[in-house]
Amino acid sequence: MRPIRSARPRRQATKFAAHLCLWAAAALPLPGWAWSAADLDTLTQQLELQLSGSYKVLETGWSFLSPADCFQANRQCFFSNPDGVYGMPAFSRSSYDMARAMAPNEAWVILLEMPPQARYTGITPYLHTRCYDPAKGDPTTGCVTVLESLSDSLHQTALRGTGSSGTTGLSAVVMTGDATTASAVTTALNNLGYPTGQALATLPLPVNTVPLRMGKGSQDDRFTVMMRLTYPEQASELDDYIARSPVRLLRLTPQADRPAQTITPPVDKVPGTGVKEDRSLKSARDELASLLVSRYQGQYTVKERPSPVPVTTRHFRCTTYALPCNADNPDAIYTLDLQSYVPASRGEKLLFVGVNHTITGKTSYLMHALYDASHNAGVLGTSDAWLAGTAQLMAGPDAGKMRYAALLDQLYAFTLGYDCSGETACRRVPEPTPDAPIGISFGQPMDLSARYYLEPATDTRPDTQEVILHRVFLLTPLSP
Repeated sequence: MRPIRSARPRRQATKFAAHLCLWAAAALPLPGWAWSAADLDTLTQQLELQLSGSYKVLETGWSFLSPADCFQANRQCFFSNPDGVYGMPAFSRSSYDMARAMAPNEAWVILLEMPPQARYTGITPYLHTRCYDPAKGDPTTGCVTVLESLSDSLHQTALRGTGSSGTTGLSAVVMTGDATTASAVTTALNNLGYPTGQALATLPLPVNTVPLRMGKGSQDDRFTVMMRLTYPEQASELDDYIARSPVRLLRLTPQADRPAQTITPPVDKVPGTGVKEDRSLKSARDELASLLVSRYQGQYTVKERPSPVPVTTRHFRCTTYALPCNADNPDAIYTLDLQSYVPASRGEKLLFVGVNHTITGKTSYLMHALYDASHNAGVLGTSDAWLAGTAQLMAGPDAGKMRYAALLDQLYAFTLGYDCSGETACRRVPEPTPDAPIGISFGQPMDLSARYYLEPATDTRPDTQEVILHRVFLLTPLSP
């Protein structure tokens, strides 16, 4: 026979549970709560609790890529920007374990402290790996790292925080192809008093556009998401942000299996304002190039390289044809200047002459990048800030004789090589050392390109037909 228990302990337990509920309710921020950067872990924990009844919530690590990591054996960095910082999921201790499959009704939620103000901040969803099968009509067989963007990037004009200015506090981003899960996240955040109308954004996955192969099988698509931070206003603030890594990634899976409700697919922004850079800038560029070529011809054989080839995002082409997209960003024009270039001597140089598109208003930033071709890793960046004034410097006393001298402040000119002796505006190719692996040893191949980033008037990349491309010349020393 079971002994009869006193009713008093049960009443005490009920009263204690009620106090716990009241305490928990009191701990939840009320509508109008000023969510600050210090509340990141609180928001993460409370959102997990809000969703735990309907979703399995798994928190995943987040890491910022160290450029030195790119130079480890058998690694490559997809033509990383040497002046940029990249953040990405870290599903294990390896910073390169950045991709996972997703079921159609799942979502990834990024909760983050707003990063320091920079000339470019962006978050981009990617199809990382696709496994191909000719029996399905695919162009090849096997799994390919396509790393192709799946929508326009969420950049600084739309990534807003909970602070009054929108540039501080916390922000939340939902990456999903399922409208039901996206709605559940919004409701949960609203229940916490989080300002979803101000500081919540969605990265919708184009489920049926590609179409994506979503599921948890070994042959299903694998996805990732990347954050870019370039040219911060205060470098020390970005260093601190990277050290603290105040980004949390939650992966949501419905507790009960159900069909997905396909989210409205993203629509790409259209580049171009209809206004081209002034043709006189092209004439000014060419006049400056002619002046500098004539000056160098006394000591060098000067040969112009083929015109740079502009490359822009054409969504889903890489996925369809099993091509590497190398973490493209729809906010940028990339130019192919030289590939697998090996200087014939340490005295050989490259001369670049172009239009500073940031000054003309066509870009948020312009930069030239030098890459180690073995690792596809950026080793040297040359920004528009450094380039400003170089055209005037390079023209020197001859500037007064130029027909387009008044436009020199909108141009740039510089050389690049292993030997910058006697050069007015020159970028020296860095060489690796045992303590500093970032560089290119003489005799090893290098790639060169430029980035034309984010036209302010259109909130996307410039139109290739509206910008004047730079020119590149090879300067080979004459034999003594």
